[in-house]
Amino acid sequence: MGAEHAVGRAPTGAPTSGGAPRTPSATASTWPRIDADGTSTSNPGAVPPMAASSPSPATGAVPLVARRRPRLPRSVLLVVLGVVLVVVGALLLGTRAAAGLLALQLLVCAVVRAVRPAPGPNALAVRSRALDVLTLTAFALVLGVLAAIVPSAR
Repeated sequence: MGAEHAVGRAPTGAPTSGGAPRTPSATASTWPRIDADGTSTSNPGAVPPMAASSPSPATGAVPLVARRRPRLPRSVLLVVLGVVLVVVGALLLGTRAAAGLLALQLLVCAVVRAVRPAPGPNALAVRSRALDVLTLTAFALVLGVLAAIVPSAR
């Protein structure tokens, strides 16, 4: 078999489905090419990369903005903190108490999801408000019942 190419792509000069050879067009990619050594070679008619400069009132150009590291939403941090406290509770108080703490955390999450305005906390807003509250409450009740009926290890 000959050289295989990705579907819908043919090398320059190779016949396409219409049979005519494909040639580079003037509308081909105009992005600059960056070589392995970091030097940039531009295609003819390529748009040069934007440089960071002050805004120009005449052109209305906006300078590039330095990107900040994205921060985790506060709700995610609070849920993780709650899980860490449950793990510490499991180590210090036992599994029965930790299951009760986890049930309590789920119940608090359900209340927070129910009372916070839309769209809600990022860590808790997964589906509709009613479905989230129902799911969190059901899990809290099931864990609470399990924590109550499981015999204590200590």
